[in-house]
Amino acid sequence: NRIAVELIGVQDPMLIKHLLARPLTLEFRMVSALNDQIIDRSTGQIIGTSTPETEIFALDSLNSGKHILLDRTRLLTDEHIQSISTNHDQLSGLPLVSVNLDSTGTKLMADATRTAIGKRMAILLIENKLRITSIADPQTGEMIATYIPYTESVVISAATINDVLGSRFSINGISIEESNKLALM
Repeated sequence: NRIAVELIGVQDPMLIKHLLARPLTLEFRMVSALNDQIIDRSTGQIIGTSTPETEIFALDSLNSGKHILLDRTRLLTDEHIQSISTNHDQLSGLPLVSVNLDSTGTKLMADATRTAIGKRMAILLIENKLRITSIADPQTGEMIATYIPYTESVVISAATINDVLGSRFSINGISIEESNKLALM
């Protein structure tokens, strides 16, 4: 009648509860070919408007002030991810994230990356949250809590595709913090 949950590298029980209670989704999308026309490359600031086929998202964190333009088409979602783990590149010693996909995800990823070598693919983290506000009941004056759903979306990685990706692939060139965050999410 119990479930034991262990997250490697996480000792804080409250953090584990918080992570398990949050409805999160990961999406893999292509960085738009129009990115450099809409987003200033050096500052990450928005300098143009997106098209109906694209969306602008925060890059790295909601407070970073940096943005990135992604295609609206989802290549893959987390429902096809079997596992994600952090490792270190044997040659460079830099962190990398290893991703294992199910058979459907393998086909989707291979089809999407076959013609995209040299282009960038982003990982979008979508978190559904509730904002709690209090409203006074007009008849009793009693404060009533209301829950307003909202979504926060942030691109946590935008790596260059170096090869056709299959059932197992690695994401490198990211910081230790980014790799741990991605694996944890």
